[in-house]
Amino acid sequence: MGTHVIDTPTTMLWQESDPLFPLDWADELGAWFTDVELRPVASGHFVPLEAPGEVSDAIQRHLRRWIDP
Repeated sequence: MGTHVIDTPTTMLWQESDPLFPLDWADELGAWFTDVELRPVASGHFVPLEAPGEVSDAIQRHLRRWIDP
């Protein structure tokens, strides 16, 4: 595990076609988050601009975890 592990439940949207941050790098998320859901998104580097529906869906789904456990 990393030295500063985040305990807050986290949803991570990771772009599938980003030349700067390849999806392969997501394999290290467990070292930094104790509760992380990885959701690959068919987009490039600017996920909110390229896939706004996916971002909105992820936010709503994440919040529902708290409202309807």
